[in-house]
Amino acid sequence: MKCLQAKDVQLATGDVVKCRGCQVVLNLYSNIKDTEEGKQEWKCEFCNVDNYINVEPEEKPQKETVSYILEAAPQKKQETHTTEAEEVKGSEEP
Repeated sequence: MKCLQAKDVQLATGDVVKCRGCQVVLNLYSNIKDTEEGKQEWKCEFCNVDNYINVEPEEKPQKETVSYILEAAPQKKQETHTTEAEEVKGSEEP
């Protein structure tokens, strides 16, 4: 859990790019080549499967550790101020 405290971590949103062969994640050392057809090809470093991906330069991992934000943090309900009479009335309702 100490890695969650690291300050030198890249934060990313969106989907994790995984190899269709072995499910390894696109990483800092992955080599992405542009093909003649205008696609991006990533040959997996582990299983040598050709993956055709679509990532913007800023989406490619820039550090060894990337933390992906899978969903937004829950929103805190806004506090409301009620009078004592409203609280009594509110307690009678189901």
